[in-house]
Amino acid sequence: MPRLRAAAGLLLVAAVTAPAFAPAVAEIPKADWSACIRGELSSRKIDPNQRIGACNRLLQNGETNPGDAGAILAARAAAHNDLRQYAEALQDIESALAQNTRSDAWEFIYRVMGQAQSGLRNFAAAEVAFQQASTYVEADGWSWDRLGNARMQQGKYREAEGDYRKALELNPEYAELWSDTADSLFAQGRFAEAAPLYTKAIDLANGQSAWDSVFRYLATAGAEPAAPDQLRQAAGAWAEEESYSAIAGRLLAGAIGEAELRAGIGALAARDGRPEDAEFWIDFALGQRDRIAGSKETAAAYLRQAAATGSVDAVYLNAAQFAP
Repeated sequence: MPRLRAAAGLLLVAAVTAPAFAPAVAEIPKADWSACIRGELSSRKIDPNQRIGACNRLLQNGETNPGDAGAILAARAAAHNDLRQYAEALQDIESALAQNTRSDAWEFIYRVMGQAQSGLRNFAAAEVAFQQASTYVEADGWSWDRLGNARMQQGKYREAEGDYRKALELNPEYAELWSDTADSLFAQGRFAEAAPLYTKAIDLANGQSAWDSVFRYLATAGAEPAAPDQLRQAAGAWAEEESYSAIAGRLLAGAIGEAELRAGIGALAARDGRPEDAEFWIDFALGQRDRIAGSKETAAAYLRQAAATGSVDAVYLNAAQFAP
């Protein structure tokens, strides 16, 4: 789900993996091709600025085939997305669309376009791009997942559910896809159906995705929240993760106190320019802490405040349902 993260803070805009096609011209330097198209050098991920540099060198290479140029521009756009330079990414995509691009690159081009539009919060445009990406034979579960994310942001929960289930058919081993499918059920009020999907995501996940699933499972658990021991076990492998849900999770696991919660969440929200997300996650975490401790009245007060913040995450976590 978009993390909602903002996501992932949601809205998370995740990196796009490029297809593993080879250059049409043999003289193109293999190191630059791998660095640009795959974002890798010697099988290691590289910095987005390094990726942009490699793409620039390829575009300046007189041997570059016009069909390759579109793929190179799209890869440079993906690097701009990683740097949150969404306007620059769309400029590269516009140039890629004008090329006589190789057929196996079109899914990648439209997926990168959708990522950029999502980053700009143009979710209707992102939906169109991801829908186009999903029509190509190269489409994998991530194109369908991102299409679902764009629809979730527009309140098209049932349509998003269908997209996520298609993504799961293609990539059943990815935790995020289980969590996103559960999110679409949660948004429709189908909490009992969502709960087991969140537990599946927790089993498969790591990092922010795991924490997001922990919190969403708590949201579906009604009057029976997870025991502190379960939370501590879930927290163990992701103690250093820096995301809204991870910091809030460390509070529930007893690893940090309220002051550290407020400082950590506040710093992330200041970075993202979304103060409403800080308000939501602080109130939501404190409410869940008190809920687990059995302090129902104070928990309900915090959760009502969280639901009223206007944060994107409040829609998905639906904290108001815990009010007595």
